[in-house]
Amino acid sequence: MATLVVAVTDATTGAGIPYTLVQVGGLSDSTGLDGTASFDVPLNSSQVVKVRHNAYRPYTATVSVNADPTRVNAQLQKVALG
Repeated sequence: MATLVVAVTDATTGAGIPYTLVQVGGLSDSTGLDGTASFDVPLNSSQVVKVRHNAYRPYTATVSVNADPTRVNAQLQKVALG
């Protein structure tokens, strides 16, 4: 097994985004105050990462987990209000 760390950040400011839903395979968790969520996944696997937050556009990426830990930075774009 390996740890997949998903860091969810604002694409403009680089700040971590807390309380964001992160899904990896059949697992889901919310980011903490630092904007990260961690998952235990098989080493040498491919994982689909989905990130959802009401104020941002959805993010989806396929990540190769070839190291322990593997870190991915999900940079979210704000939704234009108007």
